[in-house]
Amino acid sequence: MRILYLIITLYTSSLLAMECTVPLLSTYAAHVATKHICNKLEKKYKIVTEENFKSLSALASNLLAYTTPEAHKKIAMKCADLYNIHPFWCTYCKKYTNANHLEHICWSTCGTYLAYTVYGPNRYCVINKWDIDTNKHTTQINLSHLIHQINFIMFDPNNRLLVVTKNGNIKIFNLKEQKEVNSWPAHNGNIHTLCFSPDGTHMISAGDDRVIRVWDYEHKLFEQPIQELSGHDSKITALKYINNDTFVSGSFDQTARIWQCNNGSFAETKRKNIHKSISSLDVLPNKQLVAISNAEESIFLWNLKNDSCTSLNIGLHNNIFISTFLHWNRNNSHLAFLSNNNAQIFSPQDIIDCIQSSVNSPLYLPKRITSLTWHPKYNILATRDIHYPYGLSGKNSLSIWEEASYGSIQEVLFDRIFTHLLDLKRISRLTKFCRNHCSEQFSPEFKYALVSRLKTYNYTELAHEMQAQLNI
Repeated sequence: MRILYLIITLYTSSLLAMECTVPLLSTYAAHVATKHICNKLEKKYKIVTEENFKSLSALASNLLAYTTPEAHKKIAMKCADLYNIHPFWCTYCKKYTNANHLEHICWSTCGTYLAYTVYGPNRYCVINKWDIDTNKHTTQINLSHLIHQINFIMFDPNNRLLVVTKNGNIKIFNLKEQKEVNSWPAHNGNIHTLCFSPDGTHMISAGDDRVIRVWDYEHKLFEQPIQELSGHDSKITALKYINNDTFVSGSFDQTARIWQCNNGSFAETKRKNIHKSISSLDVLPNKQLVAISNAEESIFLWNLKNDSCTSLNIGLHNNIFISTFLHWNRNNSHLAFLSNNNAQIFSPQDIIDCIQSSVNSPLYLPKRITSLTWHPKYNILATRDIHYPYGLSGKNSLSIWEEASYGSIQEVLFDRIFTHLLDLKRISRLTKFCRNHCSEQFSPEFKYALVSRLKTYNYTELAHEMQAQLNI
């Protein structure tokens, strides 16, 4: 076996050294080739520039001859990491005036609607029907004529109703008819959080009055809660269902608590004291891990199976508390964490690295972000930020970020220079580079991202030119 390994390694290395094309090799040989090509790129071309782009592309294209398309995508992503290329693309950005800036944002459970509150003379709600394929909103519902001074917004599980909180009241609006269908006093003081059970039959709410109330949402019986749960000693800031019979709560009393339903009644079954006021929490889709953030801008991972609690070393020290918020995306691949206007995205490997060592290198989105939410089905992140990306003018914007997808090393190299020129706002150099090097061989996802990002920067003329050149 060792002899076979040596033969394959030497054979692949010699081919790479000659930079020649070869017949398709085995999966293992492709793995060896990947390692060597990345080493070669790093040694020969540590920096990607407009001048060496052609040489780099020629070198990289040789890899296509002896790897499968699936393997080549993996190689491309490794090269993206090698050149420190941003793994999320900002493909949509809409500016708002200073007088009417955004606050809370949330996706509907089906991912079709994106709602946000607008804080101006009156705090009201706007709902966009979003087309994921084109990354545009097709219709807009403005509820400013119905309700003002909103504290919290959330879609119901059926996506037909919007639930909002105003002071201590909960109000429900029919989206199609655009009218209020329910309203009742639910708490004494502001309501900071509410959550639906996975089957949509129950809703829980909590806030300043330190009481969790369980409501019969299936039959819309809101005159009296099904149950009131006391125990927290300070305001409750976070609620999240684990399953239909279990949910977790977080409070400024520094504890996270598990509540379980037995014989139709909820009771506290477990708690974890993290010694800091809890600002938000979320449950990993495997239901075994709870991520908790606190006012000191730390993240804790509470393992419900063995009751252990691990602190992530996220590298923040002595920062003034503004707000913290975290959210797992539903496919279990990323954790978004918002702290002190900085958004970080942790991959599973980032989390492992944070647990095992003091070294931390999560992704920082290059914007000052104050609110965020994952799309329920895709690796798409909606954010509210206080300026346009990469230094463009503006004070307040809604941005959509999509996970980068590369089909070839050429796309990785192209994106490195493309993003650099966007950062510098060198439109003449960017136009020349795109005209000379845009290829119809780029993957459809990559073509779409290029055009969307040009439109985001208001380079409409160049975007239309690239659409024609790329045949999209």
